[in-house]
Amino acid sequence: MNVTVRCQATTAEVDWQPGHNGNDKITNYTVLYHSLEVGGRSYEVAANATAALIPVRPWLNYTFCMEACNNVGRSEGSKVMYCTTLQAAPDGHPRNVCTENRRSNQLVIVWQVTACTLAMCLFYVPVI
Repeated sequence: MNVTVRCQATTAEVDWQPGHNGNDKITNYTVLYHSLEVGGRSYEVAANATAALIPVRPWLNYTFCMEACNNVGRSEGSKVMYCTTLQAAPDGHPRNVCTENRRSNQLVIVWQVTACTLAMCLFYVPVI
């Protein structure tokens, strides 16, 4: 099976050209994908499809592999493909923002970070 992967910030587009069906009708395809931060996942795709949009998280490294399934069983996995998703802006504002007066000339701003990866949340720019 010939597989290509193109990553955006929140989706990975996986395209494939079906290989030999083992002399039995393909019942579905499975996209297997993994990142260290999210773990392993699978995405089932209809037998007549040749592409899928997989939901992913921004700024992570993923591996992708395809399997075909028929009534006899699953195929061997395709060649492993590697993809790094693009960066994205945080999808929410910081929560529980408060200030602390440490000295007469020093103000510390403290907040709770929204759900995101560490890489995404490295930079919040203060608006003054």
